[in-house]
Amino acid sequence: MKPKRKLFLRVLAGLAGAGIVVFILVFAVALLGNPLSPLLIHWQAGRYLDQTYPYMELEREWPQYSFKTGGYYVHVQQPGSKDIHFSLDYSAFGKLQYDSYENDVLDGNSTLSRLDREYRALGDEVLESPDFPWESDIAFVTLRTDDPVDPPPGGGYGLDMGALEPDGEYDVSKMGAEHGELVLYVDCDDVSAAQAAEILLDVKERFDGAGVGVYAVSLVVRQTPAGDTRDPDAPEFHTANFRWEDIIPEGLEERLEENRAALDEYYARMDRMK
Repeated sequence: MKPKRKLFLRVLAGLAGAGIVVFILVFAVALLGNPLSPLLIHWQAGRYLDQTYPYMELEREWPQYSFKTGGYYVHVQQPGSKDIHFSLDYSAFGKLQYDSYENDVLDGNSTLSRLDREYRALGDEVLESPDFPWESDIAFVTLRTDDPVDPPPGGGYGLDMGALEPDGEYDVSKMGAEHGELVLYVDCDDVSAAQAAEILLDVKERFDGAGVGVYAVSLVVRQTPAGDTRDPDAPEFHTANFRWEDIIPEGLEERLEENRAALDEYYARMDRMK
């Protein structure tokens, strides 16, 4: 082989190797971030916290890379506090993009999240009990917040987020009795108002016996699937925001039918607005 040809092949191989290295580096940076940005952002976050929240003793964690945004986020918290924690979002070049303090702390979202977890834990003691008789893959209680402009029928019992205080102590069962919703999907062979009434009477007795307050329930009774795949067109009986106090035997089936009809009309109206 001629010397010039050998030299050309060596140069070509070198360029190919360099290209592979560059590709790997670019891919690694896109996947894991670059090693210098966390150093810069950690320093920037410290300065920002000292300037913006000088009256608070805050601790920050090491910046974490977000593959989704290509930037970094810094988790910030006040030691000893259950609810004073938020995040700072930065670009890869150390520019602050978003401070979630107002949304998470001042607007009460971190406090609500804590209380909702406590409330769910109470509900799970009932719903996940070995003697709970109803087959369900969706079952939980949650604290409702302010409803949208056009809520489903029976809405309007959401709690006032502005009244929540960071690290405030609350009786979550009592809050549940005023703002709590039970969401329950049950598989049954019988899909009817009579079956829904039987389920609700039993479930209410269990929750009341456990001392877990609930204000309303959204129940969906679905046809038990014949196999592993659920038929989306299978019959179901659905309700939404059905008042806990209305779960009494007398006239229960009729009230459930009325709730279902109002909910169907609501869904039809929403479809017409699309």
